[in-house]
Amino acid sequence: MGWPFRRARIVERTCLNSGETWTVNAALVRRKSPGPRQRGLSAADVRYSLRNPMSGAAIDQLFADAHRRAAKADEDVELLRQLRTCPKCGSSDRYTEMRIRNR
Repeated sequence: MGWPFRRARIVERTCLNSGETWTVNAALVRRKSPGPRQRGLSAADVRYSLRNPMSGAAIDQLFADAHRRAAKADEDVELLRQLRTCPKCGSSDRYTEMRIRNR
């Protein structure tokens, strides 16, 4: 038996075009697309690395970290796009959501 005061962890989406239903984890429903900070370098990061005595290594490390973040952000964008898209008809903007309890 689930706790009555806990929020549902699964959301059921129904496409308004085809009537297809699919389920999504509620934590992924609330996620937003990655912002610019998650994709690259900020000016503060570059300024700090230039003051660092080992600035060559620091800048290389910053760029490597920025590339990793950009790759992760691209994966997140693709995952969120797939979760918003109807598996049957491919419509991405016409669906309703309903939280499912006791599942």
